[in-house]
Amino acid sequence: MIHPKAEQLLQAQLRYILLQLQSEQTVSDEVNTLVAHLSDKPVEQLITLEHLQALLGKQALEYPVQAHLTEQIVSQIQFALTHASNDSIKIADLVPADSVETVAQYLSSQKEHREAFIHRIFSNPAYAQMLSQTISHAINDYMENNVIAKKMPGMGSLMKMGKSVLEKATDSNLDSALQGYLSKNINNLIAVSEKMANRHLNDQQVYQLIKQGWQSVAQQPVSMVNNYVDNDGLTSGAQVISRTWDSLRSSDYIRTQVNDGIAHWYSQNKHHTLGKILRDVNVDAALIEQELKLAIMPVVRQLIEEGYVAKRVEARLRDFYQTSEVAAIFAD
Repeated sequence: MIHPKAEQLLQAQLRYILLQLQSEQTVSDEVNTLVAHLSDKPVEQLITLEHLQALLGKQALEYPVQAHLTEQIVSQIQFALTHASNDSIKIADLVPADSVETVAQYLSSQKEHREAFIHRIFSNPAYAQMLSQTISHAINDYMENNVIAKKMPGMGSLMKMGKSVLEKATDSNLDSALQGYLSKNINNLIAVSEKMANRHLNDQQVYQLIKQGWQSVAQQPVSMVNNYVDNDGLTSGAQVISRTWDSLRSSDYIRTQVNDGIAHWYSQNKHHTLGKILRDVNVDAALIEQELKLAIMPVVRQLIEEGYVAKRVEARLRDFYQTSEVAAIFAD
């Protein structure tokens, strides 16, 4: 039980606080004052490296990606892919021409990486087998179905007879003999193929291929992407990414990367003010004030109308007026 005068004072304070909270100008002034005060503070005065590492590390690594979040992401991508505007917007409308030019120039200039990539392809055993089988098939096909044999009567029979005579003379099947030759000489053939590929895929040729590829899709509508992406593929891809991240986030490697990455950012920004950090992501006092009016104030007013704010504020004030210190003041 509190003193009657204290009760009157409590109710007066409650009415005053509620009135102030309903005033957009009052709340705006307080928020702007707080933002201005904090904006001048360097990051290291607001949060320690250890706290930041613990906070971000926990949020990023301790919890799995929720299934509902994955479903929502997939749903949003599906919605974007099937949006009505995709049929009227061309890919060229979205990608600046100078960006395509920059990418083409960069990729076509990567001679060392390109030749290393070509070498890896040509030195793969699968390529050697494919090249050997292709050459063998081409020679056999020519022996049996070449243009001369088709146009000249009897030439086909003569070619087959020649093949038979050759096999008898060498005491071996022509296919086997050809495969034996290719097996012995395939490395030389691969080396020649690699040189030809490098000669053909020079900087200028790669540049032209990239530009031609761009020109072939630039005037296509964005909806063409749907030819290569389907709902099942999106869902499966999202599930794979989610499972992969669940595996990665528990590894010491990723934990070290996240921890050291935060430390690296902190070392570069700890002396910067909060205001500068916010401006780097295009957040300033004007934006905060605007969002306060559009988003926060309506919520505050609704909470006041519902009686929630009055209940919470009165509870805190009542606790204060019930303290022995306040009781002693009114007792005098």
